[in-house]
Amino acid sequence: MIAGVGSLLSIVAIYPLNSAMIPALGRASLLVTVPGEDLLTAVGLAYLVWSAPWTLDTKTAAVRLGAVAGLVFGIAEAAINKSGLDGILFSTPVHMAASGLVGIGLVFAAGRRARGGSDSSVYLGRDTVSLAGVAIGCHLAYDLLAGSIGLGGVLMALGLAGAALLAGIYNYLPEDPSSFPVSEPVELLAGAFAKLTQSAGGAAPAFQAGLVPAPAPTGPIRPAPGAARDCPGCGVALSVDYTFCPGCGSRVATM
Repeated sequence: MIAGVGSLLSIVAIYPLNSAMIPALGRASLLVTVPGEDLLTAVGLAYLVWSAPWTLDTKTAAVRLGAVAGLVFGIAEAAINKSGLDGILFSTPVHMAASGLVGIGLVFAAGRRARGGSDSSVYLGRDTVSLAGVAIGCHLAYDLLAGSIGLGGVLMALGLAGAALLAGIYNYLPEDPSSFPVSEPVELLAGAFAKLTQSAGGAAPAFQAGLVPAPAPTGPIRPAPGAARDCPGCGVALSVDYTFCPGCGSRVATM
């Protein structure tokens, strides 16, 4: 309820901003209105981070609450703009995806709050800011493509936002990501893409998931020549300059 009500109240702030910026700046106004929408939509989640951080302790809870916030905001925006069914079917899912991404970012903030954080730095970690940046980027891509290419652009943008949230970042992060290292949006997307592509091809993911028994090793597993360590997730030998494991896509600490 807090997620939905917070999102609804954010309309009070964002709608006058949109009404003033869009006629004055045209499409350039998206650089202001899109970040404003995504951040204000999550005001209820930000409140939960501060008052009840345990409600945002997993990525699943964050996506669920973020989707509620985005759904309420999207329907309210469609009603105010009188965009009808098209707005609900196309724009609202993008708001839900963007709010879900911001929600995952707030899981990291909730972890800092639960560990005793008591100032604005709770919300300003690189992990939280990175996920908010990815959310804003997906939303901005949708608005630009939808306005420039029409229905084809809408469908492309919906695919982009859906992949970023559901098939990419959601799959990449652990259920409790609060201690998972995220330093910037590019690394976050690169790790998610690496894991996504690794899971989409080859037989290794089936072995990892336990769907097919892995063959017994015929001898001791040794690091490849020149490798300095093994991946703690899947055991693949890593070079010193690897940031993401080529075997499972997990981010590995640099040496």
